Amino acid sequence: MGEEEGLPLIAGGGRPPPSKAWEILWRAAKLLGRAWKLMLPVLFIYLIPSSLLLFGTFITVEPLIIDMARRVSTMKTKDPSSSEFLALLPGLTEDLSGFVAAEVGMLLASLLLSSFLLTGVINVLTMAAKAEKVTFKDLFYKIKTMWKGLLATLLYVNLLAFAYETIWLLLLAFAFFIFGLSLGSSVLTAVITVSGLLLLLYLSMIWSQGVVVSATEEGRYGLTALGRAAELVQGRRELAFQVNCLKFLIFAGWYLIMILLRKVTNPLITLTVSFYPMLLVSVFCLAVDVAFYNECRKAAEGNP
Repeated sequence: MGEEEGLPLIAGGGRPPPSKAWEILWRAAKLLGRAWKLMLPVLFIYLIPSSLLLFGTFITVEPLIIDMARRVSTMKTKDPSSSEFLALLPGLTEDLSGFVAAEVGMLLASLLLSSFLLTGVINVLTMAAKAEKVTFKDLFYKIKTMWKGLLATLLYVNLLAFAYETIWLLLLAFAFFIFGLSLGSSVLTAVITVSGLLLLLYLSMIWSQGVVVSATEEGRYGLTALGRAAELVQGRRELAFQVNCLKFLIFAGWYLIMILLRKVTNPLITLTVSFYPMLLVSVFCLAVDVAFYNECRKAAEGNP
C-alpha cells in the first residue's frame, strides 16, 4: 500500500501530483468556512475608514468631473483665440489639479488600508489552513509586524503592472503606426493582444503570490517576496494559469453585473451596492491565493 502511494511522487520527480483548479477553489471556500469568526472583525474594522474614504472621494471628485465636463463643453463652442475661451482655461486647470490630487490621495490611502486588510485576512486564512488557534491579539501582532513589508510589495506590484501595461500598449501602438490599417497589422495586433493577456494572467498570479509571501514569511517583501513567489509558482505554472483564469472569470462576471446595474441606477447607489459585495469577492480570491500558495509550498517541500 505504501509503495503504491509513493508511485505518483516518484513519477513526479519527488513532487506530489498537482491539484485541479476547481480543487483550489474548493479549498479556498473551506478556508473561509474555518476562518469566518476572526475574519468578520477584521473586515468590520477595515470597512469603517474605507467607507469614509470611498464616499469622501466620491463627494470630492464628482463635482470636479461635472464642472470639467461643463467647461470643456462650453470651450467647444468658443474660438480658441477668443477671450471667453482663454477665461475658461484657469478654471479647467484648477479642476484638473484638484481631480489629480484627489485621485492620488485616494490611491495612497487605499494602498495603506489595503496593506492592513491584506495582512490581516491572509494571516487569518493561513492560520486556518494550519488549524491553529489564534486570538485577535496574535493577529494584531502579525499585522503590526508585517504590514510595512506588504505595503512595499504592493508598491512594487503596482509599478510592475503599470510598466507592463505601458510596454504592452506601446507595442500595440507600434504595430498600428508602422503597418497602418492592413491585414498584417490586424494579425500582429491580435497576436500581441492575446500574448499580452496570457502573459498578464501568469504574471498577476506571481504578483498575488508575492503579496501572500509578504504577509506570511518574515523578512520577505518587495522584490525578495516576488522572487520567492516566482520560485513557488514555477513548479505549478499550468495550475497557476488555470486558477488565475477562474479568478478572472469571477471578477469579469462581477464587473458585468455592475455595468448592467449602472444603467438603471445613479452612480452613488451603484458605488454603495457594488463596494461591499466586491469586498467579499476580493476576500474569496484572496482565499484562492492562500490555497494556491499552500499548494505550491507543499510541492516545493515535496509534501503530499
